Amino acid sequence: MIPSHYQDELDELEKLDDPFNIFSAWYKIASEKENDPTYMYISTVDEEGRPNIRTVLLKKFGKEGFVFFTNIESKKGREIQKNPFVAALFWWQNFGRQVKIRGKAEKISEKEADEYFKTRPRLSQIAAWASRQSQPISSYKELIERFKKYEKEFEGKEVPRPQYWLGFRIIPYEFEFLIYTTERLHKRALFYLEDGRWKKTFLCP
Repeated sequence: MIPSHYQDELDELEKLDDPFNIFSAWYKIASEKENDPTYMYISTVDEEGRPNIRTVLLKKFGKEGFVFFTNIESKKGREIQKNPFVAALFWWQNFGRQVKIRGKAEKISEKEADEYFKTRPRLSQIAAWASRQSQPISSYKELIERFKKYEKEFEGKEVPRPQYWLGFRIIPYEFEFLIYTTERLHKRALFYLEDGRWKKTFLCP
């Protein structure tokens, strides 16, 4: 049971006016309470405006934005390149907090992608070559065979980053923070950009 947060004392939503600072404070606590606080749900739309959603891993964040890595030829990669406006969601159940971000995604630099790719486990590097993400395959066996092929090809060598394995940085224009309460009187705060400055308002649950 998530304890009630119905209380009179001030919390980060009351005290802080910079949404990045609130996210950073919550992320630090979530890192101690959640199995993996990096799970980030990303929503995109296709060419006909129909929504799509999937889980990615947050790898870096700061005032410049929120970074995740992917195959840019995947369905999400193609959709983002057609329409860069996305939504991201974090739900930290053990902490009783939710963060929703809306923003514009842009490709990261190849240098940044190279630096991160080198830190990945070797098998994950090989998997990036083996998987044509989102493309149909005849069976799972086909994927395993492709993995073995690249495992042999790169045996005894450094695994290079595939050109299609890059990533995106989400540059937010809106944050919504939610503090869960057992009474369903959740506290919601919306931060939005106006004339280059962050504005804040509170929302009914």
